[in-house]
Amino acid sequence: MILADGSYDNNNHFSSVPNDIPVAFYYDVTGYGMICSDNYYSAISGNDPIEDISISRFPARNEIDINTAIEKASKYLDWRNTGIHDLRVILAYDTTAPGPGLPDYLESKYQSYKLASMLPEYMYPEFMANKHDLNGEFITQLGYGASFMTIMAHGAEQSIGSQLFIRLTDVYRMYNMERLPFVDVYSCVTANFDRPNSDSMSIGEAFVSSPY
Repeated sequence: MILADGSYDNNNHFSSVPNDIPVAFYYDVTGYGMICSDNYYSAISGNDPIEDISISRFPARNEIDINTAIEKASKYLDWRNTGIHDLRVILAYDTTAPGPGLPDYLESKYQSYKLASMLPEYMYPEFMANKHDLNGEFITQLGYGASFMTIMAHGAEQSIGSQLFIRLTDVYRMYNMERLPFVDVYSCVTANFDRPNSDSMSIGEAFVSSPY
């Protein structure tokens, strides 16, 4: 795990976000140019961009963030935080039709039910959609705990869902305490972490850095 923040400003022109472990421009994507990725640090064998070891980054900017990372990791490992909520799974999906070439609402719903069919019989899924933007109910349900949460939706840097299913500020309203799920988001640009300005934070970074 990389326990430090970084940005694409490797020459420190903006002098804002601590660039303790720099982010590498690693992928050249047609139409977008070079894309930043920490996969650079995990491709250690051969002349290819495929990861050889697992890698993750906790974008810690100060001592408080570092302590939050350590405390959250300990909660995941503490057997005393297990319970009936570990049998619960949340499957959330978008209900607004996306652009051409992207899965629509029915496809997302189908994929959610397909995932649910693969779960062991003793686990029970909760299906949630954002047709009416009921993110308050979503946050309440998450507070009861879950083993993992999968979201299939549109995305932006600070929101998930076409109708803002989850906003960045909502993440800090999720007080599920020790009942921490594994969060899996199938969406665009929700985990951008390489912005150099100090007031920037993606919703993916918020999920990681939130103390709850």
